[in-house]
This record gives sequence, structure tokens and C-alpha cells, in this order.
Amino acid sequence: TIQSPADGERVSGAVSFLGAADVPSFAFYKIEYNDLSPEGTWLAITASTSPVCEGTCTEAELLGTWDTTLVTPGDYAVRLVVTDTQGNAPLPCEILLSVAP
Repeated sequence: TIQSPADGERVSGAVSFLGAADVPSFAFYKIEYNDLSPEGTWLAITASTSPVCEGTCTEAELLGTWDTTLVTPGDYAVRLVVTDTQGNAPLPCEILLSVAP
């Protein structure tokens, strides 16, 4: 899950993603963004082979950071994809963010 930033939030600069990334037989997670254009593709923000917030946790932990100064201001979809060792991935957690100039 991505707990912060919130869906629909306006962001700028370095954006820290807080949440959890763990499934049974965890293999890796990645955070990606898409500019919502018809030809847009998902591009990596960060990835890790270490679970975040294993089992139960009391507060969100850092999943990664996105330097939004590297993209054009506008609206973006951001998703967290968690994959297990068999290559299975539950539905991604997806939010929309507006990158400010």
C-alpha cells in the first residue's frame, strides 16, 4: 500500500513514498509512474528486493523517493507493484499525483 502521498495530492521536489510492500514468498517491489498519455509507458522510480513493513507494522515506512524535478509538471499515475517468487503480483496499488512546477 502507498499511504503517503495521498491520492490526488499536488507534489513537487523530492517526494517520499510511505507505506508497506510485503506478500507471502516476497521477491521484490517497484514503484513506477506513467504520464497518462495514450502512448505512455510505466517508468521505474525505485525497486527493492527487501520487503517493507514485514508482517504487521504500526506505521508506514519509506518505500522510495521520486525526484519530480526530472519530469514535466502535470498529472501522473504512480503504482506500487509487489511480486512473489513465483512471479505473481496482486493488483497494484495506484494513485494519481499532480506534479507542480
